[in-house]
Amino acid sequence: AGCVSATIPALPLLLVDLASLPRLPPSALTAQNTALSTPLHWAALNYHLPVLELLCPLLPLSAFDIKNHHGKTAVQEAEEACEAMVVSEEDQ
Repeated sequence: AGCVSATIPALPLLLVDLASLPRLPPSALTAQNTALSTPLHWAALNYHLPVLELLCPLLPLSAFDIKNHHGKTAVQEAEEACEAMVVSEEDQ
């Protein structure tokens, strides 16, 4: 089972002029906050798919192995959040 897209509100298309966005240093893409989460953790955990589509190709492969203070990678956090959203058949 995976996330059911009907349970997640449709995200509006991001119509952003990328040239107008401020330029951040590459290190900002893997910077960790006080909980050791990165921008990838937040985008994945909150299902910001358009952001992930822009962010992921820019990341070094090592960014996908960064763990937060829960010891979870961004993919693990997103998987657990998705599983929590799925309702079991007996609860339907």
